Amino acid sequence: MRTNDEVPLADETRAAARRAVKELVASMLERSGSRRWLAAIQRQRAGGRRVNVVAWHRIVPDFEGMRRKVIPGMLTGIATFERQLEWLADNYHFATLDEAIALLSGATRSERDLCVLTFDDGYSDFLEHALPVLRRYGAPAVVYAATGHVDSGEPFLHDRIYRLLRIAGRDGLRPADLTAHPQAAATLAEAERAGEIVALERLLETRPRRTCQQVAEALERRLGEDPRAASPDCRLMVWDELRSVRAAGVDIGAHTIDHVCLPNEAPAEVERQLGESRAKLEAELGCEVRHFAYPNGWYSKESIELVARHGYRSAVTTEDRTNRLGQSPLVLSRKCVWEYTSRGLLGFSPNVSACNFDGTLGFLGLATWVAGDRSDAPRAVVAPDRPPEGGEAAPNADPGAARGSGG
Repeated sequence: MRTNDEVPLADETRAAARRAVKELVASMLERSGSRRWLAAIQRQRAGGRRVNVVAWHRIVPDFEGMRRKVIPGMLTGIATFERQLEWLADNYHFATLDEAIALLSGATRSERDLCVLTFDDGYSDFLEHALPVLRRYGAPAVVYAATGHVDSGEPFLHDRIYRLLRIAGRDGLRPADLTAHPQAAATLAEAERAGEIVALERLLETRPRRTCQQVAEALERRLGEDPRAASPDCRLMVWDELRSVRAAGVDIGAHTIDHVCLPNEAPAEVERQLGESRAKLEAELGCEVRHFAYPNGWYSKESIELVARHGYRSAVTTEDRTNRLGQSPLVLSRKCVWEYTSRGLLGFSPNVSACNFDGTLGFLGLATWVAGDRSDAPRAVVAPDRPPEGGEAAPNADPGAARGSGG
């Protein structure tokens, strides 16, 4: 099994070549003024103003150090995050979700395009590293928290299983060593073929949470690992910290109890996840919870109906597509970003960052061609109930398949 620390030289060379091409294309678009011209076209197609909802997971001081321990595509370094916000502040008005929904519904107007800043999962990095930067910009934000993990302090399954797959690769564990648990063996075999990220995504997107839990337990038994071993590198905010975040003006949204992929669960379980998570947040934080994020970006017609029934005002996906005037607020598209959203060949690239945040490469149909180095990033979703729009295919998204690491 190949780990992130054992990338062959040929793969590194290809990744560097893709970043060089990406930076060249982005520089040409920026210097020629084409990015701004294409943004104007997208603005017109959106109904007059764009609403760009952006999602981060973790803001960390040492990206290169942390990427060797946890899912790399969930990480953004503080310095990169600050430069990303600087560009967004120059090109968008930072808005709350309620302001964005009002604009999309036609109830209000805006002189500028809007940008909503969101953070998934409730990692403690948000309080330590993201919130101080947001305060400097006076930018509102939303944090989506999974209440069961706030209560227990246990790491998310995606962090837990990713760590276990890396240890299995390091220690030479083989699928044949897991004959007592076929799904764990199949996941390990997938990791050997395609890497830990792909194996993790495939498991989370196709199996109910209970099966994913059993895979983690089978790997832990075989490797002699503690279920909480991922916690030090993946610490989540506790209730007092979430209260501090809320007191600082940050909105808190629901992200289910256990970060379950809703279409994989029975209707009664989806009802429980939606209802109990909202009730718990409201009881602990003393405020109304109006917004929801679909874990891993996955949703279905049935889950949308249940989200509406439970009184949520909005629900966000991980689809990198244009939000349009008049669309349902229960399927708001978001752009999932990380460190490499803004990286060129030699480091941070203002042009690459601008083209990615403005959706220019995707609009031109070039995103897949130049985004080959995003294999570690959270993947955008093409939802089963919403076919792709022409010219806006998400990077690395397979038609008809929804994927997302974390989310």
